[in-house]
Amino acid sequence: MTSGHKMNFLSREQRAVREPKRIAAYKVLFVYPSLFMQTGIPLAIACLAGALKAKGIDVRVFDTYPYRFDGEIPEHEFRSTVQHSTRSVDYSAKGIFPCDNDMFDDLAKLVSDFKPDLIGMSAAESVYERGSILTRFIKKLRPDLPVIAGGVFPTLAPEIAIQEASVDMICTGEGESALVEICELLAEGRSCRDVKGVWVKEGNKVIRNERRIENLATLPLPDFHCFDTGTFLRPMQGNLFRTIPVEFSRGCPYQCSFCAEPALEKAFLEINQRFFRKKSMADIIAELQTYVREYQPEFFYFSSETFLAISSVEFEAFIDGYRSIGLPFWIQTRPETLTEDKIRRLKEVGLFWMSIGVEHGDEVFRTKILKRPTRNTLLFDIMAMLNKCDQGASLNFIVGLPFETRDLVMESIKLSRILYRLNPRIRCNIFGFTPFRGSELYDICVEQGFWDGSIPFVTETDVTSCAMIKHPHLSDDDIWGLTRAYPLYVYLPDEYQNHIPVTETRTPEGEAMFEKLNAIVGRLLDTPLNISQERVDWLREGHATAEEMERQKTVTIDL
Repeated sequence: MTSGHKMNFLSREQRAVREPKRIAAYKVLFVYPSLFMQTGIPLAIACLAGALKAKGIDVRVFDTYPYRFDGEIPEHEFRSTVQHSTRSVDYSAKGIFPCDNDMFDDLAKLVSDFKPDLIGMSAAESVYERGSILTRFIKKLRPDLPVIAGGVFPTLAPEIAIQEASVDMICTGEGESALVEICELLAEGRSCRDVKGVWVKEGNKVIRNERRIENLATLPLPDFHCFDTGTFLRPMQGNLFRTIPVEFSRGCPYQCSFCAEPALEKAFLEINQRFFRKKSMADIIAELQTYVREYQPEFFYFSSETFLAISSVEFEAFIDGYRSIGLPFWIQTRPETLTEDKIRRLKEVGLFWMSIGVEHGDEVFRTKILKRPTRNTLLFDIMAMLNKCDQGASLNFIVGLPFETRDLVMESIKLSRILYRLNPRIRCNIFGFTPFRGSELYDICVEQGFWDGSIPFVTETDVTSCAMIKHPHLSDDDIWGLTRAYPLYVYLPDEYQNHIPVTETRTPEGEAMFEKLNAIVGRLLDTPLNISQERVDWLREGHATAEEMERQKTVTIDL
């Protein structure tokens, strides 16, 4: 494949006249294409910044979170007022407001003032186009300024990512060492054509180098000084905490078909490496202690795909080491990794909230299509146990999956409804299925004609959008309606259930009823339900249906 893009900064003439630049004077500007008011530190950039700063390289970050693209609504607002998966937050109370400035004017000023030597863009597939809009703008300002893109998307779809004209190089693996090497070479006016883990445009061809993987034990710590105050804030069930993200591992040992992690594992096996690796617990505790001293966080966000995919020895070491730190924290894990003893002990040292992947309500569909062989009876036990421990959790569900029917979506709703009654502290995150490149379901969608494989990447970033594939059993309106009504079916008592179906329609009647019922859900969730142990036992035995569930609350409203 040829790109037609010439890397001006590598031309022989320029290299002949360029004076070598001290690496300590080198500057890197990262552009990060966040969604509107979606705050939270991007750990990948922090890791890269740590590696660069360890070599004395100056780093800045341009994060787009304060700027609104095309009428976006903040994701936290949608999830708190429509999905009811979290509580609303007030950024203004923390002095953080949307920016009214022109985003490109601000970016141009930063490029002019900072005078970077290299632009880095880290982006997921869904915002790669948004990030490319920024790099194209920078190329117009400084055509000779080299640009490198990295992240999961360039790693799993390098042939697509390298086609972006404003990108000169892509990182096809982990990038800490590669980026440092690139800076050192460019500072000396030398070519990057042989840098391991990087694809480089050179004239009309692309130099494709082997992937690169890092030793987690020897990497410098991530650096967070390059992020502004707003980026530190992460919404967490009605709170805005000053949060530091922490990785305990990279990769995941599981094989979920909707996720790209198995593809990453496969890609690195090609170079005889395992992508799933864990840090030592001693290193993690030391890292956390450093962050407490240096950044004064209020909260830790443990970003590992499955936090409890650790041994009993590692778990004990975490409990013992974290006891002296004591800050609240969030984890994500799978239901089969949870026990009452682990939850109680995690709560003792600071567990605040957790996310659990359920993904679908039908056991057979979940096992065969999603590669998640979890029994519903286990989920019943886990929710009852969490309720006993006074622990809340976000449960992740996906709507609009390939081969899904209305009846199958209703199975997810039915299961969510039962789990909520087993533990009124839980909240359901409903995600529309997205065919991300690298996932097994992406390949299936292309093979079955559900998705056009010529589409280079997913560009839909609106969290209110649900239907992306050409679904054989559900129309776009069906998926939109079921997704909107999902929280109503889950949280509303029986006497309201017959009023919900009309909210699935894009009609004046549907809008009016949605407004009324959505307001009721908001009030219901202000105070958790009380539930008797007898009722818990009944639900766990699988007797509960939407019709059989007892009324938990009475809220009067004129329908």
